[in-house]
Amino acid sequence: MIRPSLEEALRRFANDVIKQDRAVGWTSYNITNIRSDVDLIEKKGIRAMSVEEQTKKGALLDQEPLPEIKASASFAPQLDALAEEATPLLTQRIEPTKPLEDLLSDSALQAWVKEGVELHKGKKADCAFCRQKLPHDLWGTLSEHFNQASETLATAIDVCMAKVRAAIEETDVIPTIESSALYATERDAFVKARIALADILAAYKADLGKLSQALTNRRSSLFRVARVPLFDFDEKAAHAAVEAFNEAIAASDRRSASLAADKADAKQALRLDKVAAFLNGLDMPAKQEEIKKLSDKDAEAGVALVSCRDAERALEREIKQLEAQQKDERKGAERVNALLSHYFGHGGMQLEAVDDGAAPAVKFQVMRGGATAYNLSEGECSLLAFCYFMAKLDALGSSGKDLTIYIDDPISSLDSNHVFFAYALIDSLLETPVRKPDGTESPKYKQLFISTHNLEFLKYLKRLSAPNKQVQHFLVERHGDAASRLSLMPQYLKSYVTEFNYLFHQIHKCSLDVPAGAAHDHFFSFGNNLRKFLEAYLYFKFPHGGGDKPADARMAKFFGEDEMAKKVAGRIGHELSHLEESFDRSMKPIDIPEIQKIAAYVLAKVKGADDAQYESLLASIGAGPAPA
Repeated sequence: MIRPSLEEALRRFANDVIKQDRAVGWTSYNITNIRSDVDLIEKKGIRAMSVEEQTKKGALLDQEPLPEIKASASFAPQLDALAEEATPLLTQRIEPTKPLEDLLSDSALQAWVKEGVELHKGKKADCAFCRQKLPHDLWGTLSEHFNQASETLATAIDVCMAKVRAAIEETDVIPTIESSALYATERDAFVKARIALADILAAYKADLGKLSQALTNRRSSLFRVARVPLFDFDEKAAHAAVEAFNEAIAASDRRSASLAADKADAKQALRLDKVAAFLNGLDMPAKQEEIKKLSDKDAEAGVALVSCRDAERALEREIKQLEAQQKDERKGAERVNALLSHYFGHGGMQLEAVDDGAAPAVKFQVMRGGATAYNLSEGECSLLAFCYFMAKLDALGSSGKDLTIYIDDPISSLDSNHVFFAYALIDSLLETPVRKPDGTESPKYKQLFISTHNLEFLKYLKRLSAPNKQVQHFLVERHGDAASRLSLMPQYLKSYVTEFNYLFHQIHKCSLDVPAGAAHDHFFSFGNNLRKFLEAYLYFKFPHGGGDKPADARMAKFFGEDEMAKKVAGRIGHELSHLEESFDRSMKPIDIPEIQKIAAYVLAKVKGADDAQYESLLASIGAGPAPA
């Protein structure tokens, strides 16, 4: 889709550039044509051509039809066959009947004598060189040295050498063709193939020369074994070079038939190259980023497609398994009923499996007192759903799997009597480890999430033992009218079972010395915390306060005869927690030493009143060892 801001720029480019360049455009080229070109560029992902490609395409536009090249390279290498024939001739070992040592030790002399035998025997009685009469036993002596075996070997070597010379003469297989006889698009390939073929033929001729020289050496010294030379010629590369050479010629000949279509393609390619370069100049970085994103999406879609198909096949297998196991759903109903009865005491309400011939699965009917139950309360619905969910987790199909379990407020709409039983059910089924075949134990789940609005239920959930002690507490907080956010649970809510523990912790911190640079926040809330702690602590210690002011009466009992301590504690608890009558205190620095003294004194009184309770309170805030 072309953006409106590019419309005018494209129109000008179409009229001022493409339309004026008759090599790539035409007189009626307009905005509609360039839009089509832009779509084609985006669809095919066309990139700018190199200068070399542009030159080739431009040359093709000016190209006239060339005559057919009626020539080709033909090469049938004979090196392997000749080497196979020459090898026994070079390596065959023969011995003269009565060897002449002078000849054996001097191959040049032996060759000279051999040639002299051919010139004199049966032709002359005198030596043509020295004019002396030839000895009468000369021919017999020489025939015993040059025996029949050497004659046969010499003849075979001569034949093989003639074949090698013929093969060398036949290596001129490259026809003389100028590169200008081919179209520009095929010239590079033709030149490369011609050079490669020439190099290979040179190596072939050189190897034949090596073989010829080895045969010549053996011919001059028949009684000495020669070494077979090593060859560099590669026959497969030779055939490939011949094929590439001929293919370049054939491609050029074929182009004569398709020249008109090739010119049209070259014209379009050059035009699209101009348009693509123009588009890149307008918004190249953005377009490249868009292409990358689309490519990434395409790859992701391919992966997702494979994953979906695998999931589809897995679901089909699971459906078949479920259809085969549907009758076992009755056992699930029995398990739900057992949980209802054992943990919640609902023996009167039960699930009953009912077969439905029209449907493949088993349905459940809620029964109460043997009859169908109607008008279930919200709490009863929650209770049934929770028990069914826990029964499914305890089923055979869940065993041994890495389960991620989420239980959302299981005690919603239930009365307080069911809170502990819901916790007990979770603790019993999920906290009991699974025993593996090798005897080791592992948790029933990989991850467990439990959410609740109920603080009493939260208190029980803190008792659950997480695998490897890996546990975290979160709050889901409303954020605006239409959103929520997940945050870490505050320390006071995560660490303290009751507010009483929290208040004791704050008073205990106020009794301690404050290191330099440490926070002093707990001193500012000391008044409220002390008042609330003493109210709760003294109420449970002295339920009957007595008199018109039971709080003062309990304070008097706690501090005993120490009237000064009672008054100071009362003043601090009252003044620091209520500023409406002492507003001037909010304008003065807080008296930390005074607070430390009264905090230490109150804790000493608690310790003196019940040392075991005091030690337990310290342990609950992590300030002392757990009591034995």
